[in-house]
Amino acid sequence: MSYVVNGEELETGDEDFLLEANFSDDVPPVIAAAEKITLTDEHWTVINYLRDKYKEDGQTPNFRNMLAEIEDM
Repeated sequence: MSYVVNGEELETGDEDFLLEANFSDDVPPVIAAAEKITLTDEHWTVINYLRDKYKEDGQTPNFRNMLAEIEDM
């Protein structure tokens, strides 16, 4: 499977995760639509948090740390 965003095909792996990071705001709505999810402000809070952590650390945070930091926001 892949996602097409603004005419560009974004490749995914076996579990439909993007193979390469893409931080465009156009990507999450396409993925959400494929999953039949309507994005809310709360979704965008998590998306932006995960983007920032990935840019800082080169990986996503573990779940426990993510919850603790998001609760402090």
